[in-house]
Order: sequence, then C-alpha cells, then structure tokens
Amino acid sequence: MKFVHNISNFGDVWGAPDGALSLVLADAANAQAPVIFVARDDARLASVEAGLKCINPTLDVWVLPAWDCLPFDRLSPQGGLVGRRIETLARLCAGEAPSILLTTINAMVQKLPPADYFTDSSLVITPASAHSPASLAEFLSNHAYLRTDSVRETGEFAIRGGIVDVFPPGHSDPVRLDFFGDEIETMRVFDAATQRSTGRLDRLILRPVAEFMLTEASISRFRTGYLQAFGGSASRDALY
Repeated sequence: MKFVHNISNFGDVWGAPDGALSLVLADAANAQAPVIFVARDDARLASVEAGLKCINPTLDVWVLPAWDCLPFDRLSPQGGLVGRRIETLARLCAGEAPSILLTTINAMVQKLPPADYFTDSSLVITPASAHSPASLAEFLSNHAYLRTDSVRETGEFAIRGGIVDVFPPGHSDPVRLDFFGDEIETMRVFDAATQRSTGRLDRLILRPVAEFMLTEASISRFRTGYLQAFGGSASRDALY
C-alpha cells in the first residue's frame, strides 16, 4: 500500500486547506496505487471525504471511522457508523482494495476483530436462495440484529408473513426479501421513511452488526479478566 506520510500536519506544513489536500490525494490515487489517509480527527476525515467526492465522484473511496464512544462506555457506538466500519473491514479482509482508504488516528489504534471473523459470520443470499423466514430470523438474531415492528436503522429486521425487511451494515437503505414458501423470490431496496421500493438486488451479503459477538465463551473470558484486573469486588459492577 502507498501511504501519505505525516498527514496530521499536512495542511499546516503546506499551508493548504482541505480542498487542496483532497486534490493531492485524488492525484495520488490516479497513480494506480492504493492510498491510505489517516486524518487527525473525524471532522478532518469528513472534510477530505467531501472534497474527494466533489473533485472526482468516480473514485473508489472507503472510510474506516472510529467509534463515537470509548471502550466500556455504557452506550454503544452509533449503528450506521459501526455498519460502515464492518463493510470496510469485511471487504479488506476479502482481499479487495479501494483507490483511497480514509481513516483516523483513533480508528487506527482501535482493536479489530480477526481477519476470518467476517468470513465465518456472513451470509450471501440471492433470489431463489433456500432460506426460510424462520431460518433467516435465527441467523440475524444470532448476529446481533434487533427485531422490530418496522425497520428504520442499521441492524434492524422485521418479519411480516412471507416478507423479511432487513437493514444490513454498510447499506444506505434497508432491503425487503419477498418469500414464496421457503425460497426468496425477490430482493428490493426500499426507502425506510416512505416504505417505497427504489430498486432490485441480485445479491446481498448479510454481515454481523457488531465487531464482536457476546458468546458464552467471550463473556466468561471477559469476566475472568475483569476480576483479575479489578479484584473480586468488581463482580458487583454493572459492566461485569
């Protein structure tokens, strides 16, 4: 991979605003070598991403943002943000490469799941796939999707008879799966606000909603480490 070095001070060194920085990155990407840009914070990342879209909308730009919370916070990171991370990480693990990968310092130092995590926990479905609504619901529930009455946010799914709505990570809109018996007949993208279809899909990859799974083994491992780090009284902590 080709790196742009010292990018946290790039604008200060060259006296260039973010727009000029985007021009340099777009030119570097045209050299056919993938570029990784590590921004100093989320605001700089968003500014550079917007600049690249204006300069060259055809550039294949991927984004790996950091969580918007700290590890062990009582709040989870925002679902859409995690979905974007999962989509980028899964594609990188599959051997794909973008023209430009945008990330931040915080995202670079954050612990990531193993490379085979997404391979072992992803499901590829197509029209005519033999997945019943019940088996699909089981897969989604086991991979941290939340069942709701109406799908509006990343990581949610809903079932109404032979129709399954799901909002997978990395997608800007949810997908509606129409079943005929235990076979998927059609897959359509729809607007979560209006519920109107906006297009069809021939292939859908359902990836986990979270970057880690709370299995019995992982919970036991965490609790053991927590007690070792903070003592036996830590068993009364809400986090434990």
